Amino acid sequence: MLETTTTPAQLLGFTLGAERFGLPLDRVRGVFRAGGVSRVPGGPAFLVGLVNCQGKILPVFDAGAITGRRRPPDAPADHVVIVREEELIFGLSVDSICGIEEVSREEWGRQEVRVGDVVWRVVDVTGLVERIRAR
Repeated sequence: MLETTTTPAQLLGFTLGAERFGLPLDRVRGVFRAGGVSRVPGGPAFLVGLVNCQGKILPVFDAGAITGRRRPPDAPADHVVIVREEELIFGLSVDSICGIEEVSREEWGRQEVRVGDVVWRVVDVTGLVERIRAR
């Protein structure tokens, strides 16, 4: 059931190309610069590589490839967002981090929210995991 109270919820904002996205902050476990990701030879195109995060080896997926947004070859991802969805913990490779913003719970279930003058597309983490598993 979707809450419709006016209690604010927080989103972590990030970019993929020119688009801005918001990821529910309660699903975020951390953010770091993308330099520590090890490539996996022969891995699928959407798998950026693996990263050691506090002693755990986690897969890092290309958020652009999973969401259908193609990243220009000269625009490498700058950050990795560690995400948790139930028992699955993984990294998402994103272009940049925009910060944390509060949105009202009334907006929470929407696919897009307005943050200032900019529209952020809200990431459906459950749907994202389903797309990862289907690949």
